Amino acid sequence: MALKCLPLELLFEIAPFVPAQYAAAPNLLSSCKLLETLLLPRAMKWKKDWKAQMGAPTVFNFVFDPITLEEALIHDFLHPSTGKFYHSACVDQPISLGEALRRGFIKLPSLAPGIALTLTDCVMWFLNQNTGKFSDRFSDDQFSLFDAIHQPRPLVKNNVREIIDMANNRRLTVVEAEDANMLRMRVGRFINSQEHAEMSLHDAYQLNLIQKPQTLTEVIESGSLDNENRFIDGVQPRTLLEAISSGMLDSDVAHIKAGPGDELISIGEALKRGRLTPQGKVVLSLGGEVGMHGGGKINLFMAHERDLLTSRVRHTIFDVKGVRNAADGSVMSFKEARDAGILQLQFDGLETRLSEAAARGEINPGLAEILVAPCGLSNSGLPLSLVRAFLEGRVDEVNGEVIDPGTGLGKSILEAYNVGSVVSTLRAAMRFAALLDVHPSLCQ
Repeated sequence: MALKCLPLELLFEIAPFVPAQYAAAPNLLSSCKLLETLLLPRAMKWKKDWKAQMGAPTVFNFVFDPITLEEALIHDFLHPSTGKFYHSACVDQPISLGEALRRGFIKLPSLAPGIALTLTDCVMWFLNQNTGKFSDRFSDDQFSLFDAIHQPRPLVKNNVREIIDMANNRRLTVVEAEDANMLRMRVGRFINSQEHAEMSLHDAYQLNLIQKPQTLTEVIESGSLDNENRFIDGVQPRTLLEAISSGMLDSDVAHIKAGPGDELISIGEALKRGRLTPQGKVVLSLGGEVGMHGGGKINLFMAHERDLLTSRVRHTIFDVKGVRNAADGSVMSFKEARDAGILQLQFDGLETRLSEAAARGEINPGLAEILVAPCGLSNSGLPLSLVRAFLEGRVDEVNGEVIDPGTGLGKSILEAYNVGSVVSTLRAAMRFAALLDVHPSLCQ
């Protein structure tokens, strides 16, 4: 069945999602199997249209990926303010965003997995404000942002949209910003795209031109939400959905109370459940909370005041799913496997046994490599692997801290590095900080 034979109205709806090489030569689409890979999710209505209008005796079974939130907004399938979704391929009449998410028509953006720091974190904690480079306080080791990104195990992520392009009202990754002549990674300088003014990375951070994706709590506390529930990110205010699509908001991080209990959920889950509306209101009429707060909906400022928005839930490398349970085939985190007794964690030969378990397919090789590698901590002058430090109680995975053996107190990675006797080098501190604050998408 050739694409050019489809009804005209369907051609217009399909056009944005057809790869250019096929759109330029529609006669190549003679294969029904190839056609299946080009269409939008759940095209049940199109199946009926083709059969009715073309007399085809075949009933087609299509399985498609959801469209992204960005695609849905760009092509007007989703209203940016009301959250109403409509596409004739999927539904006969408009539906709510929550329903579209539950039925798998739309997927929210998720940060690509990767265990490294964001540029925002680096500027806050580790980058030398004067030189724009990373300089170890206790050695002559110095390296640029370019060096930190372009190495086999990067210290800084290159796929997070945290650079604000004021001239074009968009967010860019560090690599995209370098291509757009906004970031000079080798010398650590930032160029404001609107004013063409060059400044340090620290000054750009202070002006909110470098800013990693945030939670609703962080947006409110940073003053980036106006009285009309619009998100201030660059020049033009954004709706909640636009802020998610642009990369201003992280839709995966749990920080919203799901109800009267203790469960915390992410923006994405709150939208799916109806706890959060596309207009940026928190719905209170859930369970026993009606009597507590009066029911109805409240704006984000009020939700923050009532502690319905909290700080982000922290996840560490020990929460990353990567250990296979041979009993039922499920995949669990290292911490879950430890608690369930799945892994043999006796101290003698610990690192060797984990490496052998990885070779047998019982643990993800990448996870095993991280666990058995030296982490920057030591015991009586001997380097400790991450797993050994964890089992010796030198790591507080709940608070993302390391324990100072001299005092028994927890310290942030930055504090531990500044002391000099806890974390050995700047590179170790940067890698350790990333391991104690991994993105939740790796833990699902």
